[in-house]
Amino acid sequence: MKNGLKFEFSWLKTNGGRTSIKLRTLEENIHNFLSDRKKIDSLRKSTLAIYNRALNHFVECIGDMRIDCITLHNIDSFIDYSKCLSHAKTTININLRVIRTFLTWLYDRELIDKVPKIKQLPVKVGDPIYITEIEYNHLMKLNHGHQRFNDMFKLYWETGMRLSEAFYGVINGNWLDVPHHLSKNGKIRSIRINVTQKETIKLLQGVWQENGSTEDHIKWYSKKFKKGLLKIGVLDKHFHCLRHSFGARRIIETNGNIHLVRDEMGHSSVIVTERYTRLNRKRIVEDFPSLAEKIKLSENMLINGISVEDFSVVSQFQLMSNRREIN
Repeated sequence: MKNGLKFEFSWLKTNGGRTSIKLRTLEENIHNFLSDRKKIDSLRKSTLAIYNRALNHFVECIGDMRIDCITLHNIDSFIDYSKCLSHAKTTININLRVIRTFLTWLYDRELIDKVPKIKQLPVKVGDPIYITEIEYNHLMKLNHGHQRFNDMFKLYWETGMRLSEAFYGVINGNWLDVPHHLSKNGKIRSIRINVTQKETIKLLQGVWQENGSTEDHIKWYSKKFKKGLLKIGVLDKHFHCLRHSFGARRIIETNGNIHLVRDEMGHSSVIVTERYTRLNRKRIVEDFPSLAEKIKLSENMLINGISVEDFSVVSQFQLMSNRREIN
């Protein structure tokens, strides 16, 4: 018997007749789907929570109907329903991906004949919003209550890592390795770190483990950073802007080597990295005064016939040397 089907046999029917198949309802199949997803060790609890939330909204919208009756019309109704709840386009797209994954799961088990072609809502990707050097310096002068906050902000400023990576990553020598099932693009991510950064990561992970290793604890640092920004009068920026600051600086420091910057930031494609090339170069230099010397160096090297690729390697070496001197 196929998983997900109920059979009504002729000998169990009062009036006899043929054996028939009774399809389980949407809610029953969602329960089976989520149970199946939980068996996959690589899925985070947060991912399962997203699945559960999206599918609950889907049932709220279209009701507990038969799974073989779900059509593109139901998907459109769900989109309209989500808009009425004032969900952002990105949130709606996340939910649509979950529904598509669920329907594909049903199709693979021959519980439905086809999967409706679900299209994502068009979302305009804006330019990266970064923390300027002046804003960063003001932020670092604040008393955040404990030195580890300043050390943490500096870590993310210098490495451009994502918020969760310092907590989920494993220190291997001079590298912080983030397992593929915990990285955003599903690939192993390796981040070069120095001695000071290594100690900061150890401290953060230690405090995190003492507090139950929860995601709420990680998000708490983001809130702490936001409070610091508000104190210095910056209202429209957040923790992830530290990563954008790193990307903006590295585009200048590597003379636009998007392949190198892509690898450093762990982007899935250079298309994502190209966002940083659209930023105003002159404005970046004004926002990061320390880059002026590096730009002068790059111009002198280019005048002397050194290629962009060679410059990128030299620039990266110089940056690492500067970090060692600082430490």
